[in-house]
Amino acid sequence: MIKITELSEKDLREIGLTFANYVYPADDRGMFPFDDKEMLTRYIMGFAKSCMQAGMLYATSEKHEGYIAITTPDSKYPFKAIRTFIREVIGSLGWKRYIRFVKFISKGGQNLESILRKQKQKYVVVQLLAVPEKYQHQGYMRQMMEFALQTAGKYQLPLVIETDEQLKCDKYCHLGVKLVNKRDFGDHRYGYGMICDNA
Repeated sequence: MIKITELSEKDLREIGLTFANYVYPADDRGMFPFDDKEMLTRYIMGFAKSCMQAGMLYATSEKHEGYIAITTPDSKYPFKAIRTFIREVIGSLGWKRYIRFVKFISKGGQNLESILRKQKQKYVVVQLLAVPEKYQHQGYMRQMMEFALQTAGKYQLPLVIETDEQLKCDKYCHLGVKLVNKRDFGDHRYGYGMICDNA
């Protein structure tokens, strides 16, 4: 894995489209409640950019076959990354939609990170994992998950992953994590909180 310090607009868009072009089944429609692919693309682009500026974004190689953003107890969010999050992530939705989004997500109850924080547990978390379409089904997801598990192992802490569809959840579980927290947002939208205990 290599740490990413610079991405082109094309690279960022490729990450965003990985999420925006994902085809969800009718009974498990993902966590993003707005049917606007361009909006979701911009939202993910901004989030990936803020992760990069925070020093938490990695790629599988110089070819960028896959991207993973991972935070540890040592991770810090510099002002530049916070500013990018506000300007680009929230800006992609607009404040009204962003508030609706937050309210929508809160209907499902606490995510796994919030639960662990309340229990005063430390953890390592995968914030983003994306394999561009041309590199999918070639083993890059497994490669990035091995990196995430190794990182959590170095800290002797649990690895936490949140995803938004049962098939995605099954793929992660096949790679060594287990589902411990399922949230129901209504409208056939769910959140899946998974963990691998390395302690």
